[in-house]
Formats: sequence, C-alpha cells, structure tokens
Amino acid sequence: MMEDQAAREDACREYQSSLEDLTFNSKPHINMLTILAEENIQFAKDIVAIIEAQISKVFMIIAYFIISLCMWVKHGGVVVSGALWRPSRTSRFFVRKQLSQAV
Repeated sequence: MMEDQAAREDACREYQSSLEDLTFNSKPHINMLTILAEENIQFAKDIVAIIEAQISKVFMIIAYFIISLCMWVKHGGVVVSGALWRPSRTSRFFVRKQLSQAV
C-alpha cells in the first residue's frame, strides 16, 4: 500500500513537472507526456486532474490578459504588433461579463 502511494506521488510529480515545462506547442514534448501517461495508466485519474488544473491555470492567465487589455483600450483601437486592433462586440461582452462577476 505504501509502495503504491509512493509510486503514485512520484508519477504525478514527474508528470506535473514535465507538463509545466510545456510552454509552447512542441510535438516531441506532447508525445513524451502521452507516453508518460500511458506508462502510468493506473494513475489516470490523478494525471487527468493535473491536466485539468494546468488548463485552468493557463485559461485564467489568458483571461486576465484579455480583460486587462480591453480595460486599457476603452474606445477605438490600439496598435498591437503594427496592426490596429478594435475590440469586437463579443470580446467586449465577455469582458463586461467577467468584470461584473469579479466585482
């Protein structure tokens, strides 16, 4: 029983560390994560929980960036990477909804 728990903790720690190293779309890295998950299939629920937590973390960072950018823009457009960016109706609605929930 203790060996199973130690193996679970090691597998989860290794998977989470490797997942955190994935900072861009890297096919070799994603393949390695897939292999690591297949090798530890008995801990699938734990690995899925790690992946869900990482997705949630990344989504919150992106949402915060979008909200901050849209709050800064207010009206009209802003030059981003040499192109004029204007918030769409959809993005303004999303930001308003997020801001109203945050207050």
